[in-house]
This record gives sequence, structure tokens and C-alpha cells, in this order.
Amino acid sequence: MKLSWTDGLDETQKKDVRGDFKSSLIVRKRLAKMLEDKINSNIVASYDKDDYNTANWAFKMADSVGYRRAMKEVINLILEDE
Repeated sequence: MKLSWTDGLDETQKKDVRGDFKSSLIVRKRLAKMLEDKINSNIVASYDKDDYNTANWAFKMADSVGYRRAMKEVINLILEDE
């Protein structure tokens, strides 16, 4: 669990969050899998050759990369240990 989960909380709240985090392992793993699937769908969609004809292709690619990076950050928040 990343420390950011408990930043700014009092000790009672920290204990509650840690307990809830630990008890939600199955749900967190399922959510991580769902997010990975979304990342993979995004990657596949970015292979569409028709997108190269779009005037703002660079913006679409930047958005796609940012989307994947954000998803990975969420996955890291829900799965990583301290």
C-alpha cells in the first residue's frame, strides 16, 4: 500500500484505511485487470491506420499515451506495497 493512501489522516483513520485496503485484495486485483484490459484496448485502437490521416494525429497519440500512463498510475496505487 502506498503511503499516499494515509497521508494527512489521523491514526484511527490510517488504521481503518489499511484494514480496508488489505481486505479488498480481490476487488483491487479485479479492478487492476479491468484497467489493464482498457489499456490494451487503447493500444489496439491506436493501431488504426485511418488515424494517420487525421490532422491532429499527434494530439490523439499524446492523449492515448497520457490515458495509459494514468491507468498505470491507478494500478500502481491499488496494488503496490510500501
